[in-house]
Amino acid sequence: MNATQFALIGFGPIATALTIFGFVVVRGTKVSEFRQSWINDQRTDLSKLLAASRQLARCTGGTGDAAWLAFDEAATRINLRENPAKSEWKDVLDAIAALRIDLRAQPRRAAFDVDVAAADIESKARLLLKAEWKRVRFGEAGYKTLILFAALMVFWPILPLVGYTLAHMFGLGHLLPAGLALNALLPDATK
Repeated sequence: MNATQFALIGFGPIATALTIFGFVVVRGTKVSEFRQSWINDQRTDLSKLLAASRQLARCTGGTGDAAWLAFDEAATRINLRENPAKSEWKDVLDAIAALRIDLRAQPRRAAFDVDVAAADIESKARLLLKAEWKRVRFGEAGYKTLILFAALMVFWPILPLVGYTLAHMFGLGHLLPAGLALNALLPDATK
């Protein structure tokens, strides 16, 4: 096998695979950055909402208008992040709505009751945030599939050579010589 044949069989798929791999890595990184930003924003809004609910229950900070504004603003941002097609945060949103109703009905609610409701919201949210973090950490399904495809694009041209080498290592001499096997795969470069 000459260098031209090797270049034809090896470099084209490798260049293609590297291009695909580069695209996949950049896209996967960007998706992970957006998802991590989403997780951080969700955590921030949950903590602001729970802090405002504790402030409202304990009647600290004056009339509570600022605390209600902070509570409602954080609740709205959390609600707007929910995917309408998949209600993953429904339990958390229901618990927030129930907490809001309770705070409106009993403005001087015992701090313990608010802490119980806050702990419930935190535990439900923590599970969902952990699942999102795992998705960031291990990558999206499409990202993994394209990485596998890129790896296959790199290695498929050398599979006949590996098979030929293994066959000769184990004494199976009835295979075509490596040059003939590769010539059968390559287009005729002399035309």
